[in-house]
Amino acid sequence: MTKEIVISLKNVSKVYKRYHQPVDRLKEILLPGKPRAEEFWALQNINLEIAQGESLGLIGRNGSGKSTLLQIIAGTLTPTTGEVKVNGRMSALLELGSGFNPEFTGRQNVFFNGRLLGLTQEEVESKFDEIAAFADIGDFLDQPVKTYSSGMFVRLAFSVAVNIDPQILIVDEALAVGDVFFQQKCFGKMRQLKTSGSNLLFVSHDSSAIYKLCSRAVLLENGHLILDSQPRQVIDLYEAKILKEVDQDSDSLDVNVVFETNQPKVNPGLEDVIEGMPENVEEIRLHRSEVSIRSVQLLNANGQIIQTPTIDQPVRLAITLQFHKAFEDPHVGFKIRDRTGMDLFMTNSYVMNQPLGMVEVEELVEVNFDFCTYIIEGDYTVTIGIADSGHGHGMFRTTLAYAHNALSFKVLREPEKPEWFGIVSLNPKLTVKRSRSTTTQPIYSSPIATSASTFVDDRLFSLLQPYTLCSRARLENLAKLANQVNCQNIPGDFVECGTYKGGSAALLSRFLNLERHLWLYDSFQGMPSTSAKDGENAAEWVGKCVADVSDLQEALSHVSAPLEQCHIKPGWFKETFQEKLPEQVALLHCDADWYESVFLVLNTFYDRIPKGGCIILDDFGYWEGCREAFYDFCRQRNEKPLLERIGSTQAYWIKG
Repeated sequence: MTKEIVISLKNVSKVYKRYHQPVDRLKEILLPGKPRAEEFWALQNINLEIAQGESLGLIGRNGSGKSTLLQIIAGTLTPTTGEVKVNGRMSALLELGSGFNPEFTGRQNVFFNGRLLGLTQEEVESKFDEIAAFADIGDFLDQPVKTYSSGMFVRLAFSVAVNIDPQILIVDEALAVGDVFFQQKCFGKMRQLKTSGSNLLFVSHDSSAIYKLCSRAVLLENGHLILDSQPRQVIDLYEAKILKEVDQDSDSLDVNVVFETNQPKVNPGLEDVIEGMPENVEEIRLHRSEVSIRSVQLLNANGQIIQTPTIDQPVRLAITLQFHKAFEDPHVGFKIRDRTGMDLFMTNSYVMNQPLGMVEVEELVEVNFDFCTYIIEGDYTVTIGIADSGHGHGMFRTTLAYAHNALSFKVLREPEKPEWFGIVSLNPKLTVKRSRSTTTQPIYSSPIATSASTFVDDRLFSLLQPYTLCSRARLENLAKLANQVNCQNIPGDFVECGTYKGGSAALLSRFLNLERHLWLYDSFQGMPSTSAKDGENAAEWVGKCVADVSDLQEALSHVSAPLEQCHIKPGWFKETFQEKLPEQVALLHCDADWYESVFLVLNTFYDRIPKGGCIILDDFGYWEGCREAFYDFCRQRNEKPLLERIGSTQAYWIKG
């Protein structure tokens, strides 16, 4: 069933005459034969139909004709040529102060404005309390409007506009003045009107607002309607034109409009884009011949290609590029957008302070971004950007490529994990402090440690079990802590002291990335002699747990560990700790057990652990010496870490 057309524009144009000097206007009236004005066409041949219930966003640079078009629809301007038809009660916020008398009070202006919009005195009276409550300007309602701040002015004007039950609401950037709380209330009211079937015509330079409110958008440029399509395509073309305009070598930068037939048009003219709209425009791309995007892949922790990661899953965005020209300072970035096209996240190597360095002609470069999918379930696309010569706050002198929809993926929710609502998961920690208690009891202090076991499945545990004395639960927690360190991008390597046959080392190797290495320390000669602080039963274990480097290598091979990133250091700690050590340690796994060994491990590596790094004491609850070493170390350093216990033996803390 075809919806009723509530707004129709046919061949609408608007021209303004610009005179070089005021007297020329008089000369033209007295001597009509000779035109003395320069014509400026604010709009040219606009054809537009808006059906009932549609919400339309108007996008374009300043001076493109957006406000002129809205004023013609609202009836405050008359078109030079063309036909305009509007059906329904209209309420318009075109500019600050329009329709209000500055000498009247706010209350008087509400009634005055309501009558102008076609309401009877009784109708305005019935809606007055609702209008006053929405505006929320207090006693200023009975003060002259000329005493209002710009924010108060917008509050009252918007409140009148949306509370008279308009069939058509026009908003021209008026909300840019209000505070954030009022803006949220306004967006909520506009969504409510949209749901009830009202039409919305909305002008904003905030693309996220267009995505949220509008089902359709148009791009205006120099008075021409360039594109009428979904908000994603329209905003993409608008941003592409801006990038091309600011580029130092804009002539060699191609803007490609890709239609659903997969036939791109390079640097399309006005007629090319209009012929493709509204439904045939699929994608907008920026591209130079100096660089090619060879592949874009989403990988899991094992390096396998995935299309459906789960919420909170660690993934890698792998981008392979080929440069056909040498560049001194190239950079690569990406952004993730939801199904409507709204940006959720974006970054690049320049703002991350990790430059690629100079590239040579025909050089292949693989760039990897490691992150966790802390976003709500749904469909997402990835945009890839490549540029040269970064400067300022994320600016570039030359754009090399900008490809929307380079990759798509779907995020799934794991049923057994805690529910949350919104767009982004913040992984909050919950603590409860009761008034009669002197201690804070962590209820949800580590989401990683309390989530369901997903890392060490039956098959993996059967592979690791011959090479470790750890239970499956201890291995699972070790994996979750390594994953947490990765998801939070804590810099540094992984270190394990007391490797034995390498079961836990093999597990840790699965969480390495290109920047992270694994350092493995063990004498492989069994457990050393004990001291009085280790307790009576400890002496029975001296000389036990003998292993060989070949055992460790075999365990690593079972999980296809990157051996070039695994540094095996055989020998007693007092000797191997004198050699080169990792500069930073993101995770320290200490399974050394005895007092002297644990104390030496903590003293050696603690200062190399950044804030957010993790320290794990594997036999804290089993060996007395391990606990005493921890307590003495904390007293010596005046540290008071929040120690978390896992089961009866394992303990860890996050460095604050």
